[in-house]
Amino acid sequence: MTSHQNPGLIWREAYTIRSYEADAQGKATMPLLCRFMQESASNHAEHLGFGISWLAENDFAWFLTRQLIRMDAYPKLGETIQVLTWPKGRDRLLWYRDFKILDSSDSVIGRAVTAWLVIDLEKRRPRRTDTLPPLHPPNDVESALPRRPGKVTALSESTPSHSIRVGYRDLDVNEHVNSARYVEWVLDAFDAGFLKSHRLEELEVNYLAEALYGDELSAICEDTDGQTFLHSLVRDSDKLELFRARTHWDPTR
Repeated sequence: MTSHQNPGLIWREAYTIRSYEADAQGKATMPLLCRFMQESASNHAEHLGFGISWLAENDFAWFLTRQLIRMDAYPKLGETIQVLTWPKGRDRLLWYRDFKILDSSDSVIGRAVTAWLVIDLEKRRPRRTDTLPPLHPPNDVESALPRRPGKVTALSESTPSHSIRVGYRDLDVNEHVNSARYVEWVLDAFDAGFLKSHRLEELEVNYLAEALYGDELSAICEDTDGQTFLHSLVRDSDKLELFRARTHWDPTR
């Protein structure tokens, strides 16, 4: 992995798809690309002065709350890709960040838009953006996608497709479940035959509440038209919905 930045506030980081990261088809997965984007966002934030060091000093944490990703193709085993990211403004509570993924020929194969909260860890509440320093410098870089990530439709289906128990290895440095782990959990609703014959073209997610170590979760999947599915993760103990997603699949993988 290598990285560099430029005066246009676009952070560029290179990642090579390793053998232990590729799927059964020899390609990168959506959860892996989510991790790459998370890593690049963290590194860029640190470079701009509001990363992990600043968060620790102020007892804050970044919390990814919404994400929309569109993939035209997936990189192959051994391929080196570039992840580009840049801050894209704010509103009352949310800070926005965009991404592009380039293949080894520098062609754009993926785009993403994300929304983040800054959480006050002492009060366990989000901080309004106007009460914080200007964490995102202004820029005129074009948006990666025509719209920002929105609210995913609630499910009408309530029968779980599978169950999950949150383990220690699911936790990140903040002792929260890593955001990419939720994506892995909902994708487990699909069998091998479906995954081998379909490409995940679009993923939209809403992170609603935290899953904690030891939680028992139910994963629910609702088929809307054979290509678009709605997903939900619900904690069994209090029936609280923690995560909601929409996936759209191309049947010509």
